[in-house]
Amino acid sequence: MNVLTAALLGLIQGLAEFLPISSSGHLNLLQALFGVDVEHQLLFNILLHVGTLVAVAIVFWKDWVAMIAHPIKNHTLVLLFIASLPALAGKILFDKPLDYVETHNSLLGVCFLITALLLVLTQWLSRRNALRGVEKHRVGVGEALAMGCLQAVGMLPGVSRSGSTIFGGVAARLDRETAAKFSFMMSAPAIGLVSEGMDVLTEGVSIGPDLPAILVGMAVAGVSGYLAIRFFLRLISRVSLNGFAVYVAVLGILVIRQDFDQELAQFDSSKTVLEEVWDSFPDLDRTSIRTALGSFLFTQDEVFKTVDCLSGGEKVRLSLVKLMLSKPNFLMLDEPTNHLDLLGKEALEESLGEYEGTMLFVSH
Repeated sequence: MNVLTAALLGLIQGLAEFLPISSSGHLNLLQALFGVDVEHQLLFNILLHVGTLVAVAIVFWKDWVAMIAHPIKNHTLVLLFIASLPALAGKILFDKPLDYVETHNSLLGVCFLITALLLVLTQWLSRRNALRGVEKHRVGVGEALAMGCLQAVGMLPGVSRSGSTIFGGVAARLDRETAAKFSFMMSAPAIGLVSEGMDVLTEGVSIGPDLPAILVGMAVAGVSGYLAIRFFLRLISRVSLNGFAVYVAVLGILVIRQDFDQELAQFDSSKTVLEEVWDSFPDLDRTSIRTALGSFLFTQDEVFKTVDCLSGGEKVRLSLVKLMLSKPNFLMLDEPTNHLDLLGKEALEESLGEYEGTMLFVSH
């Protein structure tokens, strides 16, 4: 990894860690987009987070000094500990599923959409609380626990940690500025102890020749993180979060669509329709394959057409055949009827009617 790449990733980490757009989601996307292969990924992650932790320490240094000097009078340290417990439990219980989400762009896209939903709800709840005069300006145990539970949700790549925790605070009737400040302070134990600390204990850390580039990334993450905190705290009570929501919603839809387009591009154009499906599911017999293809209108001689002769709509139908044969327990469908003719839409409707899992439809 060169210095420029490390600096770019550090910039994204610093900005997206504190702006409600998900740093982990953006880092995963950029590394996949540019084919970045970090030899010492864990060390890189740790030092990027060290940079953002330094930013938190500098911005809130008076608060840290006060809570450490007067731990009994100032309850913030205890509240931060309470807020970290749900994320710690989530890391222990769901570490492997979290790794799975990182490597599947369609799920990453869904997580971006979840962030958008949380931001819209935050904006709505904040306005409602203000109109009703029920806003609170001090964090208590209940508010810390609510924000901690949402921080556990924010461990999903693509779900913004700051966005989810601010939503938790506002849902507990905190004003947005108070929720944002506590959210940023929560990042210290969450990142330092829960996220990377657990990985260090289980995997260890190695140092390689790319350390200078990694140190540059850490420095850039620290500077950009400092600027992001200052910027967001200044604007959080005056601007709408809906703009951030629109951004991550569009990004989520694009990620999901791109993932589907890549799946279509992975078809072997020299194979027949029957071969394309059968080679993907070799354990199924010919009758089962033909039945699945027939349910999406690939009948008689149409199963012997080569993939390169299929129209865009037929390729979508072929992809849906493979999708249904994989028997997923969750389907996320973004405008699934696009490029389908009337008969194709009817076939899709019939197949989804027999589907026993959970479905999430996206329309825009």
